[in-house]
Amino acid sequence: MAGPTVAAFTDTEHQRAYKLLASKVATMGGRKLEEDDWNSVYLQTKRFPESGWSNTDLDINHEGLGVESKLLKSTRKGGVSSYFGDTVMHPAGTRAVDTPEYGFGNGDADEAAHFMVQEYADYIRRRQNEVRENSSDGEADLRLSLLIWEEDLSEFIYFERRWTPPDPDDFYGEWSHNPRSSSKRQSSTSLHVYREANDEKRYSVTDPSKGVKVQPYIDVPEEDSDHLYHFVAQGETPGASMKRRVWAPPTLDTYLKTKLGDDVDGEMLSNKIYEFADRVSSGEIDLSSDDGVESISVAEPFDITQEAYSILQELSEASDTDALRLVARKLERNQTGT
Repeated sequence: MAGPTVAAFTDTEHQRAYKLLASKVATMGGRKLEEDDWNSVYLQTKRFPESGWSNTDLDINHEGLGVESKLLKSTRKGGVSSYFGDTVMHPAGTRAVDTPEYGFGNGDADEAAHFMVQEYADYIRRRQNEVRENSSDGEADLRLSLLIWEEDLSEFIYFERRWTPPDPDDFYGEWSHNPRSSSKRQSSTSLHVYREANDEKRYSVTDPSKGVKVQPYIDVPEEDSDHLYHFVAQGETPGASMKRRVWAPPTLDTYLKTKLGDDVDGEMLSNKIYEFADRVSSGEIDLSSDDGVESISVAEPFDITQEAYSILQELSEASDTDALRLVARKLERNQTGT
């Protein structure tokens, strides 16, 4: 089960993860976040070697640290901050479990819950052994983590909890029978598993006809928790300023410094964006052509004015960086006559 929260990063690693995640977003062009995107950020943050992503292996298994890390897209109007202190069903369910011999959906729900929790506990122990085998000192620190992300890739929250085998005697179960609602939809049965001490739902076990799966519920830390990491990758307001932060990848950063000078800063860049907007409104610059997007890696931040940032937001639904790239290329194209 998911135990207490633990520190995922040192202060230095936290800052590194922030920059790497913002840089990753700058390369994505607004596409959907994938598990390997976050996995690469985590590995680079920790300075761990690339191990290759697998859907069956632990996401992280390095020198005694094992992390099962999953992504959850925010579906709430309040965004990722609305999850603070809440409980969500963790996507890291497992199908590597058996079902009771007397059949799923039959018999005593408490017995079924005891059986399924025991299966899940055995699964966690197997994961612990995998980490222990990859540890030079024979120790295993197994964790369950969650990254909750906004669809527009603007904000993320991340945390890790210890992942330890639960005691089956601490739980009871209830069958949930969902009758067929239409000719195309089959009826299904699920097992809801609750902790006896406080009647909180801790697991959901799906119908074997759809592939039996044990999914744990996990508590999101409160906003002021030292172990909750909040990342703003687009549109961040640095400190108490009235600025907005945008990220320029290496190729674009080099381009900007070549055209505007090595001392280019947020104020200079804001003025360039105002110039761009004026030339668009006068018809001097045509936005109809597509300049393409090059791949990028680690990015550099520029703190521009709120007004300049509003202009960028109107230019691209994909990302701030794509809009900034468009400004740079269009200004250069019209200045050189190409």
